[in-house]
Amino acid sequence: MTHTTPPTPGSRRTFIPFDVAAVRTTYITSQTAKPAPSAPTTSAAGTTSTSPAAPAGLVELVATLRTAAHLPGVLVIVDSDSGTGAEATSMVCLPVAQIRLGADLLDEHNSMRLQGALAHEIAHHTLGHLSGPNLWRRLAAGCGIGALLALAAHLPAWLAVALAVVAAVNHLLATQAIRLQEHDADLYAARLLEQVGRDGTAIVAATLAALPTPSLWERTVGRLTASHPTPTARLRVLASGRVASWFGGVR
Repeated sequence: MTHTTPPTPGSRRTFIPFDVAAVRTTYITSQTAKPAPSAPTTSAAGTTSTSPAAPAGLVELVATLRTAAHLPGVLVIVDSDSGTGAEATSMVCLPVAQIRLGADLLDEHNSMRLQGALAHEIAHHTLGHLSGPNLWRRLAAGCGIGALLALAAHLPAWLAVALAVVAAVNHLLATQAIRLQEHDADLYAARLLEQVGRDGTAIVAATLAALPTPSLWERTVGRLTASHPTPTARLRVLASGRVASWFGGVR
């Protein structure tokens, strides 16, 4: 059985030894935030989490989705400064799926968004997305640094230009791969929610529809350079149930 201690004033994070076969929640609060009242919740698997004003069923929902996705364990980190955001994260020193949630997602009126966000981030872990485009990212960063060093060392201009082009190409490849991963995670999240008896497509669609409206830049140039597709594009792929490949096909 794993427990989580509610935050105290002036404390950023509380770490407690984690059972990788369990579900646990922990909290990050701003330095000026006051600790919220605690309420214990218990999952179907027997894992108990003491959390500040956690909505009923949060641990049970995570445990159910984790079991359906065949993940050994999940650590949910609730961040008081992240609004309604959600992110799949990982740390080498803690080999368990981690999800960072904005505290605003725990409000009752965001119940559907919470379900969609949890399923989507669990999908990223299940599909192995966190390590996918790392090679292209490293190549882009390495070639970009190489181009700057070539300029600083007064090496031939063609070398700096070539390195910059390779860096740009690898950056575009990495962002394209990440955009495809977002579509894959949306589709997997819908199927995952359906496996646990919920209307997966409707929940994911509502979650996407609640995302902020993209700017003109994101709808134009950002379609090539941004790491996330626009909500409209994601809704279109969700409705079709297919992800377009780089080569014009579908998968």
